[in-house]
Amino acid sequence: MKRALIAFGIAGPALFAVGIAIAAWLTEQHVAAQVDARAVRAFEAAQQEVSSARLDKLRQRARILAADGATAAYISDALAQATGGVPVDAASISDLLSERRVELDLDSIAVIDINGKVVAGTRGWSTPQTLYRDAVASGGLVAGVVRDGDKLHLVALAPLQLSGVVDGHYLVSTAIDADLLGDVASLALVDVAVFDRQQNLLTASAERSDWIAPGTPLFGSDAFEMRVALRNAISPSRWPWLLPWVLGTALWVVLLMVLWRTAVAPFDQACALLERAARGNFHQRAPRWTGGTAGRFAAAFDALMVKFGP
Repeated sequence: MKRALIAFGIAGPALFAVGIAIAAWLTEQHVAAQVDARAVRAFEAAQQEVSSARLDKLRQRARILAADGATAAYISDALAQATGGVPVDAASISDLLSERRVELDLDSIAVIDINGKVVAGTRGWSTPQTLYRDAVASGGLVAGVVRDGDKLHLVALAPLQLSGVVDGHYLVSTAIDADLLGDVASLALVDVAVFDRQQNLLTASAERSDWIAPGTPLFGSDAFEMRVALRNAISPSRWPWLLPWVLGTALWVVLLMVLWRTAVAPFDQACALLERAARGNFHQRAPRWTGGTAGRFAAAFDALMVKFGP
């Protein structure tokens, strides 16, 4: 009986602690999943807020530029003079655009002529063909994400027109860089990165490798996606595995003590009473056990002692 109880006492804590550890791990996974879901929802809301604000600002700046009659007149005149092999005075146009860029707080401004060629600007630009075709087809302002080399830009195209005649298009842009992603990250308390369709990392608010895929379209563009990485994510490796073992062992010790007092100790006492009775001691009496098997034994033993005693 004692050996069995000892073996049970050794195996019990281990099994009990394993059960507690499994339950703790499952609970942790459930909590982590809820935390992750909330963080992703916060990221999506922050991305929408920042995207709308940046797009609205860029469109507003493009409209202000397009509504500047003096600038439009100067550029239209410069384009009109470029005939018969005479090149466009790109330097003077670029100087004017540089002033307007500072006034409008833009990263760059360029001019695309009626043939779809970038003729002047504050930085080197190649015509964003898809966006340009949309601008020509719509006849109005269009905006979208444009990749230039390894850089991403939020670009808007607005008609350059004078007296209702379209002489070309303005190109205005703002960079999609770590600062812009940082605005999203600060609102959602996550880290943010941009990937292209080939899963290449283009820019990120922090150096991470655990970006959650798939992401969400970048400023509505399916060519790029914004992914999130959680900060201070809950990890099973961080769970203090010693705690379940300590709690399980402590609880099991308490259960063993109760079992000892209610089962093993009365059995030992009963054996000792019978051994003394076998040696002729009929004056002894059983402990005051009541109820159950121990109570029945005590009543029967006391009756025998009265029968065989003096």
